[in-house]
Amino acid sequence: MEHQQHQHLQQLVNLDSLDNSNARALVLKLINVLLTILQVVLLLVATIANILSPFLHTRSVYLRASVQ
Repeated sequence: MEHQQHQHLQQLVNLDSLDNSNARALVLKLINVLLTILQVVLLLVATIANILSPFLHTRSVYLRASVQ
């Protein structure tokens, strides 16, 4: 009887570790997806900022020149 309980407990522990490893893998994949999305967003923001930078710079130069 004790042997059967021990085997049942061992099977439960194995199932728990399998669930934990699946959950851990799922969380890691989710984190990787979120980091990839964040990287793309930051790349877009940097690209837009670089495109707009010359226009904003010339505007500030014109404003400084007109104030003096």
